[in-house]
Formats: sequence, C-alpha cells, structure tokens
Amino acid sequence: MGKDDGTFDWKFTKKSEKQFAKLDHANQKRILAWLNKNITGSTNPRALGESLEGEFKDYWKFKIGGFRIIADIVDNEFVVIIVKTGKRGQVYRVKR
Repeated sequence: MGKDDGTFDWKFTKKSEKQFAKLDHANQKRILAWLNKNITGSTNPRALGESLEGEFKDYWKFKIGGFRIIADIVDNEFVVIIVKTGKRGQVYRVKR
C-alpha cells in the first residue's frame, strides 16, 4: 500500500498481475523499472499520466514505449493500482 509520508506506491490487481506475467521478460523489467522510478515516492502520479474518457473515465493512462498501464489512483491510500497492462493497441479492448 501507499506510504504514510504522503508519497505514492503502486501495486497490481490479481488480474493485471496475470496479464503482466504474460509479457516477455525484457518488457516486464522495463515496466517495473519505470514504475519504481516514477510512481514509487511520487507526490503527484497524475503529472506523469493522462486521464481517460468513456468507459475508462475513472482511470489514468501511463505510457511506457509501446506499452500502456491503465491505473486507478487512490489518493486516501497513496497508491496507484495497476488494473491493466498491455501493448498500446490492445490495452483498451474491453472483453464482454
């Protein structure tokens, strides 16, 4: 969870962790390095992303090369919850 000092941390949902595990090792490493460098310890993770619209209006998008992270930013817990990770053209697809 987040930290008591007002800085953010991040975590995966169970579903997004499974999606993440399917990525190749090099991309996993790249995404984890970005999260640890840019989200862990941040006081304003929104400055690094973009708010989404439509079905995803409550979520934020973070770009890492050709990959996207869709996340929920929970201010009162100081945590960024990763809800989806994937390639740019696939991450916004909604399974029905």
